[in-house]
Amino acid sequence: ADLLRARGQLDEALRLRRDEVLPVFERLGDVREKAVAMGKIAGVLLDQGQLDEALHIIREEVLPIHEALGERREIVVDQTNLAIILLHTREPEHRPEAVNLLTTALKSAVLLNYPVEAEQIRDIFRRGGLTPVGTPLEPQRMKHQLKLISAALGAVLLLWILGWLPEVPWFHVGLV
Repeated sequence: ADLLRARGQLDEALRLRRDEVLPVFERLGDVREKAVAMGKIAGVLLDQGQLDEALHIIREEVLPIHEALGERREIVVDQTNLAIILLHTREPEHRPEAVNLLTTALKSAVLLNYPVEAEQIRDIFRRGGLTPVGTPLEPQRMKHQLKLISAALGAVLLLWILGWLPEVPWFHVGLV
């Protein structure tokens, strides 16, 4: 089916995926592989310009399976694919949702240390002339900020233990 898709034989690729590949995974009860097959069906539909059906499959069938299985990388991929489909519709009302999905996917890719996926999403932002909502923190910068916060809290705690902090009505540390 992948070869047929690459050759541009989209109808045959779609038929093969829907009629032969997908039923095998359904019979086996392999939910993850069913989601993979459905994602590939959505890709063929996208290639054919059947955006609404591709959008429906990713949003209603593929993403919920990956969320239920806790497959974080696949969730990032699904969010990105949803955004790409929404951008392909060229409907102005879809653009904000696409940007939000891409921003969420980028933040997740950065936090989960998926550098390839993060760079691919950044490339989609660049090519689409889009701007992420907020600024995702890079892992090294986050670690540095957490160390600074931890050091500051440690210093405050030490000063409090030593009795060197003045009584401040709004500052109270209670030890259990």
